Amino acid sequence: RSSDLGQVGCYTLYNVKIRRDIVVSQALSALVTSFQSVLSANIHDSTFCHQLAEVGFLAYFQSLLNLQGDEKGMVEDFCVAVRELNNFSFVLVESNTVKRSSESVVFKGSRSFAVIELSLAQHAFNLLPASLKRRQPIKVVPVLFNQAVIPQQLQDLTSNSQFQDDINAEGLAKLSQYIHHYRDVVGKFSAHASLGLHSLLELFSRAQLTYQNQKSRDRKSGS
Repeated sequence: RSSDLGQVGCYTLYNVKIRRDIVVSQALSALVTSFQSVLSANIHDSTFCHQLAEVGFLAYFQSLLNLQGDEKGMVEDFCVAVRELNNFSFVLVESNTVKRSSESVVFKGSRSFAVIELSLAQHAFNLLPASLKRRQPIKVVPVLFNQAVIPQQLQDLTSNSQFQDDINAEGLAKLSQYIHHYRDVVGKFSAHASLGLHSLLELFSRAQLTYQNQKSRDRKSGS
């Protein structure tokens, strides 16, 4: 019997490992695509490039799943995936120095800690600050918010509202920390940093308002 229990335990751990790998790979795909898109759109913005070097890349995720049935499991899985993104970083290299085509992506490391190496065309690479040219890792700062879209027949079910509150409170705390770091560091490099700060503060205000409105609705439903 102990042998059977051991086999069941190993099988369960194996399934959890596979499940984690699947959700993390999905989150990584979204992260890399987003990073490439944002970098391409802002490569000529020296303030943004210094933001990457000094503060990191803000990866903002928002979910509209409710926390009932299968969708709760999906949110739980994605919470794990988003937290795992803290263990990844980006390094930018010049494509012609590694003999690869422009904007190719290479992963180096393990499933727990890895560097995502992104090659850039020479003209784009030359626009980077010196620290990034020296392959300084770009930290990933992932934040997740959940705003459940709840069908009318389930609106009185508030047993999982605390879970959503915890997700959003964690997201707000990380976003607030990122904004404070941005204000302290990036402002040294450019007078235009206030534009980026304004965008971050708007993002924070929207997230905070959503969080407060959700808590207000939960209190009314529970009373």
